[in-house]
Amino acid sequence: MQLVGDELVILRRDCVEGIVACEDRCPAEAESSIALSRVLATIFGYPEGVKVAHYCEEHGVTVKEAVLAMGLLNEADADRLIDPILMTDPEAMARAIAEIRARIDG
Repeated sequence: MQLVGDELVILRRDCVEGIVACEDRCPAEAESSIALSRVLATIFGYPEGVKVAHYCEEHGVTVKEAVLAMGLLNEADADRLIDPILMTDPEAMARAIAEIRARIDG
């Protein structure tokens, strides 16, 4: 057990200490993540969510740009739904999904 403890000290000292987030890059990285396409599966179904992810990869665009280009959401709904910060609040996310789904389903 002492060996594991010693290795953790080395890991912290040599690998973890000094790590600093590039705060100026974080928003762009979050907004360009194709993981954001997952929320679309809750509205349009899994196959459509996968199509969006593939579109992003093939065209080098964000999820928001893809859903607009594919005509899945209008700009207001895309701005509201494809938001990394919103995804950190499950209750707010559920409300947004329900409202957008209700509008789409008519």
